[in-house]
Amino acid sequence: MASEENLGDFYKENKKLITDYIDTRIELLKLGAIQDHSKITERPFAHCTDQFHGIVFVLFLVIAFSWFMAD
Repeated sequence: MASEENLGDFYKENKKLITDYIDTRIELLKLGAIQDHSKITERPFAHCTDQFHGIVFVLFLVIAFSWFMAD
C-alpha cells in the first residue's frame, strides 16, 4: 500500500516532466518524418537539375564547335 502511494506521489510530482518528455518525443518523431520526406522528394529535383545542367553544357559545346567550324 505504501509503495502505491509513493508511486502516485511520484506521478503527481513529475506530471509536467512526463508530459514535456512525451511532447518532446512526439516532436522528434514528426521532425524525423519530415526529414525522411525531404530526402525522398529532394532526389528527383536534384536529378532534374543535373540533367538540365548537362543539357546546357552540351548546348554550349555545340555552339562553340559550330562557331569554331564556321571560321
